[in-house]
Amino acid sequence: MAITCTWAVAISLIGLRTKDIPLALCLFGVIPAFRLMALLLGPLGFLPDLDFLWILSIAAIPGVMLWCLILGIVLLRRVSAASADRTPVVG
Repeated sequence: MAITCTWAVAISLIGLRTKDIPLALCLFGVIPAFRLMALLLGPLGFLPDLDFLWILSIAAIPGVMLWCLILGIVLLRRVSAASADRTPVVG
């Protein structure tokens, strides 16, 4: 799961800089970033023992999957719109 979180955060940052991915999806990359930070800082003792942090960390697992799903939908819609523009008109 940590690799998927890292990938999602990296793609969000690249999309934010290049503006190739919608801004809302890039900002939605905060969820995988939170999961990644919890995975890294939690065992080191830098995060306080609060119950809502644990709930957010667990809720971030399906959040990462949802981020990947939304990214796939955005990319598929973009490809289908680009291919519809290139379709020759017969007539």
